[in-house]
Amino acid sequence: MGANHPGEIAALCKIARPTHGIITNIGKAHLEGFGNMNAVKNAKKELYDYISAQQGKIFLNADDETLNEIAPDVEQIIYGSKANCSAEIIPPAPFLAVNWKTDDSGKTISTQLIGNYNFYNLLAAICTGSYFGVSEKDIKQALENYTPANTRSQLVKKGSNTLILDCYNANPVSMAEAINSFSETDNNNKIVILGDMLELGTYSEKEHQAIVSLLQEKEFNEVFLVGDEFSKTKKPQTFRCFKNTAALMSFLRNSRPHLQSAHILIKGSRGIKLEEVVEVI
Repeated sequence: MGANHPGEIAALCKIARPTHGIITNIGKAHLEGFGNMNAVKNAKKELYDYISAQQGKIFLNADDETLNEIAPDVEQIIYGSKANCSAEIIPPAPFLAVNWKTDDSGKTISTQLIGNYNFYNLLAAICTGSYFGVSEKDIKQALENYTPANTRSQLVKKGSNTLILDCYNANPVSMAEAINSFSETDNNNKIVILGDMLELGTYSEKEHQAIVSLLQEKEFNEVFLVGDEFSKTKKPQTFRCFKNTAALMSFLRNSRPHLQSAHILIKGSRGIKLEEVVEVI
């Protein structure tokens, strides 16, 4: 269930009437419509409130302080680093692999998902699957066989370049997670292409500047920023900024030397349409 204004998840619950529910995380998304983070939390909590009223059950990430803070007094199926349903990340990046702690000691799950930030998504899937009786064998097989194909942590090979295409959506939390994870990948030619994070309202300037500051801490060969919001930030002259995706594409068409044997992260809000850049790489 998605929402960008209060009351929308509550309305969807009345239609779907869920008996079980899970909130994967609460980030700084759609702040323009919600107004502030407390409003975002209250909007997400509408799912918990409905399930609590129905005496249902929720799946809860025990490691997430925000989710635990708003979790109702209702039966909880717990997952996390110290829960019954737990796992440990197996390095190195970029593909996420975990050691899932099972009744018979453990199972290695090697996914085709890019980035350790997908760890809790993986654990949530394991937990819900286990609860509803999916066998350990089928859980492992399903997670290992899943290949992202919807510009969410999607790996794309283009000539000599490797692209991490993660531009279905973006908010300050997911953007920072993607940058941090990408910085840990083993490649000598790392390029970052980021588009504006939309619908942040009065928080937009501060959050975009924070992303630029994070980028400055990393050692990327090239940084390309796209959109009006990134254009307003204070940034090093080495960071190239473009008004829109079309302008970036025009530059890249004439700058092929930038894109040889590179590892490229492409992330931005859906409205920036960064996936179009792939055709000129």
